[in-house]
Amino acid sequence: MKTYEEAAFKGQGALAHVKHYVREALTNARAGKLVGYEAMIINALYMNISEVAGELAKLCDGIGIGYFERGDGIMQFSLRSRNEVDVSTIAKQLGGGGHRNAAGFQLPVAQGRLFVDRVIGRYIGPQIFPESFTSLFPTNQLLHFQ
Repeated sequence: MKTYEEAAFKGQGALAHVKHYVREALTNARAGKLVGYEAMIINALYMNISEVAGELAKLCDGIGIGYFERGDGIMQFSLRSRNEVDVSTIAKQLGGGGHRNAAGFQLPVAQGRLFVDRVIGRYIGPQIFPESFTSLFPTNQLLHFQ
């Protein structure tokens, strides 16, 4: 039978692995804005997306956004905040849910990629945005889905 000390030792190793992954993942994050707040966004593995998004929120003192594309054509997003931003209101607006400092939503890949482009301020030509983007990215340049 394993002892408490053995379990704790193995747990420390697992935690060190997660922390190492998060540190490395953060080097690929992009800065942006969402609902007027500083944001950082990253495409990362599902496995530690919550931890990565949480660290991004700390780094920018705003909103941390982690996302990944699933095999079924859906992009899944994880939102984290460490300040007064209620990320659950953002997630709910996009069909998701959660809590004040931890929430998520999913979008079809085409809409998810547009969302990422808007967060980082990347302009890739005229685009049509879903109505739910309007209050997230207030601009007169957004065209809406019919």
